[in-house]
Amino acid sequence: MRWRGLGLSGILFFLASLSGCTTFPPAPYPTANWQTRIGQARYMDAQRAVTGDVSLRIAPAMPDTYALEFSKAGNRLLLLTRQGEIGWASGLLAKGNFAGPVATAPVHLRPWFENTSRTVQKKTLVNPDSLPRVEFRLQP
Repeated sequence: MRWRGLGLSGILFFLASLSGCTTFPPAPYPTANWQTRIGQARYMDAQRAVTGDVSLRIAPAMPDTYALEFSKAGNRLLLLTRQGEIGWASGLLAKGNFAGPVATAPVHLRPWFENTSRTVQKKTLVNPDSLPRVEFRLQP
């Protein structure tokens, strides 16, 4: 049996290393009382600029809780959800999946989290000339 060579200390180390994994609750699912705003968004980085349709659902009773879907020609490019300081992202522009603290989000996702929050709060964008960046034009 392969486990015999590890000994008790090896097995305990293996089990202890598993306990260090961080898990996050599932992303909040929009309900009927969430406000929906639709419009256009433009994502720009050093290599590309993509303009597409955006649907933003905002939880009115929970600060900094929203779900955003960005698509072009009917193809979903990004699904982004935030609840407080935890964010989730998936899709082509997410370059895989992300779940974790927004402060540790990959560089290409940070403008989505930051500027969506500022748009929800009706504040001006941070560093509007920096790349990557996201701009929104939402219907009232």
